[in-house]
Parts: sequence; structure tokens; C-alpha cells
Amino acid sequence: MGKVKPKSTPLDALDGRPQSTDIISDGGIMAMGPKDWAAIPDNPRQRDTVAHARRAAQTNLKEPHPTHLKVHMARLADGRCYKLDGHTRSYLWEIGKLEAPQAVQVQVWDVADLDAAKELYNTFDSTAAVETANDKLKGGIRELGLEFQSELLLRGRFLGALEGGFWGH
Repeated sequence: MGKVKPKSTPLDALDGRPQSTDIISDGGIMAMGPKDWAAIPDNPRQRDTVAHARRAAQTNLKEPHPTHLKVHMARLADGRCYKLDGHTRSYLWEIGKLEAPQAVQVQVWDVADLDAAKELYNTFDSTAAVETANDKLKGGIRELGLEFQSELLLRGRFLGALEGGFWGH
């Protein structure tokens, strides 16, 4: 795999807000074959990929999707690279459980050190980013244009509103 020197844009120039000093810059985008992507070491904080792959192969990674073609990688100041996401896809491509693309689009993030790469990983696989059942319900309500009068429903307390209605509270 040849070295690519993509044009870099400092993160603080993107929106004017102060950014973490551990993230040096947006290292650009490069194309990489799935075998080359598989050779990039997993982030040390990566969950149990094999166990996660069993579930994902039956749900969100059951079929190839164009969104699966974008992955993120941390490049340390010393040149070492680590996956930030795409671990499970890479594993499923490798074992033949998900049709591998010809190439993936790799967003590179230049970081100071391994600790910064581990922290950046948390922005991709965060439990805070997971859509809950309540979030899905609120999204469906918004999509339908429903407007509630109940204080409990206005605050998103759906179970409390149902229990109150059922029990007469």
C-alpha cells in the first residue's frame, strides 16, 4: 500500500469552534482495498468483534449497503495507523459473510498518539450515540406530525402516560 499525502485541513478551520488539541488535523480521504483495510490494526478499545459480527451479520450488516464503504482511521504522529470504525465490516468481508467491496473510502484523522486514537474511537462507538426505542418513537411521532397535549407525552414519558391512562392516575 503506497503512502498517500492528501490535502490537510486543520479541524479548527472547519467551523470556528475550538477543537481538541489531541486531534492534529483532518488527514484527508484515501481509497483502500478491503484486504489493506483488514491489515490496519484494530483500535485497542474495540469490542469483541467476533461476537458483535454474529449479531451484525443478521441485522445491520446482513446485506451490503453504500454506507458501508466509508471507514475512519487514526494516523499517529509516528505513522502507525489504527481503525476507528469498520472493524466488524472488515472481519465479515474477510470471512466471506458480507460481500466485500472493491475499495473503501478511508477518512484519515491525524492524531498525536495512541491515547488520542483511543479517545477518538469513543466518538464512533459510543453508547450515547445509540438510538433508543424512545428515540425511534419520537422520530416516528415527528414524522407523522403528531402534537400532544399531555404533559407526560410532551416530555417524552410515553410509558408513564400509558400507565397513567391505564390505571387512571
